[in-house]
Amino acid sequence: MLSIVIPVKDRANHLPFTLAPIVDRSDCEVIVVDDGSTDSSAEVARSYGCRVVRLDRSVGPGAARNAGLRKAQGSALLFLDSDIVLDPRLPGELLRAHNIADDLVMTGFRRHLAPGEHMLGASSRRDSRELLADIYSYNLASHPQPWALAYSCLLSMPRSLLDRVVGTRGVFDERFRGWGLEDLELGLRLSRAGARWAFALGRVAGHQHHDRTMTPDRFQGWQTNLELMVAEHPEAAPYRSLAPAFDPRADANFLDCFRSFAGAPKPPEHALVAHCAQPVTMEMLRYLAARSGPDTSVFLVVADPSVADAALCSLLPRPSDVVLYPQQTWKKVRDSVTATVRHTVLEEYL
Repeated sequence: MLSIVIPVKDRANHLPFTLAPIVDRSDCEVIVVDDGSTDSSAEVARSYGCRVVRLDRSVGPGAARNAGLRKAQGSALLFLDSDIVLDPRLPGELLRAHNIADDLVMTGFRRHLAPGEHMLGASSRRDSRELLADIYSYNLASHPQPWALAYSCLLSMPRSLLDRVVGTRGVFDERFRGWGLEDLELGLRLSRAGARWAFALGRVAGHQHHDRTMTPDRFQGWQTNLELMVAEHPEAAPYRSLAPAFDPRADANFLDCFRSFAGAPKPPEHALVAHCAQPVTMEMLRYLAARSGPDTSVFLVVADPSVADAALCSLLPRPSDVVLYPQQTWKKVRDSVTATVRHTVLEEYL
């Protein structure tokens, strides 16, 4: 069973659209943690049949998730924000992916919805993870710092993996009270524990509209949390490179700041582009990985990559051996991705 833990604070207007696709699944339990809301969020959650944990005062999203986790009974967990609208097929696909790899962490893409919209449409905007996938790969396991994309708006992993990283401050470090980074700090601990990483491909979520303006107070909370993370994990210090992207006084591009933090993809001498119209198999991935090397990058272009495809990519001994792209995306980014190839680009069809 998949336990879906949703912290909420004053989001009664968003909750019906978040809950409707997931509450009737027999393979899921939905736990809503009301983090001291002053509106009817708890009542809305109860009306949908969710298990509700009511906190008398706001303790922050990390501590709220911990409170929900203590009630969860599933073998796998999905941490979901109260403004995210899932494809109803995703929970089952996440469970199957965790059966493929029992140490897998999955995070999903979301697209920002226009005001008044509650499902994906032509006006929906891609979020930073999808934009970074264009640059680095849709195989998250091949990214230089996958933990830095562990946004808990949609983050799934097996309970057994969480048990490896839980500490005296909980699964989420409850000292993180301001906005942001409590999820990335958990992602860093999961990486240390040997987690594999994958995007939940093919099931893009909707992010309901609300005011996301970065105020000076929110940025100060982010900076405070950043210093907590660096004090706990000195190797996270380079993440300070992203501060200009969050600073409301700066005019910095997030993607440029992320490249400064993680480094740009290494330009290969040669590229093998393998086009695949069939389901991805482990045998296929091993065959392609064997053709990768210090001077050759392998790009696997799949018509419609799935959650299971992404999970299989994470099982490669060296996940960076195979760079993955959906076919439609490849058509848009091919020229920029292969622009740095020094000699040959070989096309092959599987």
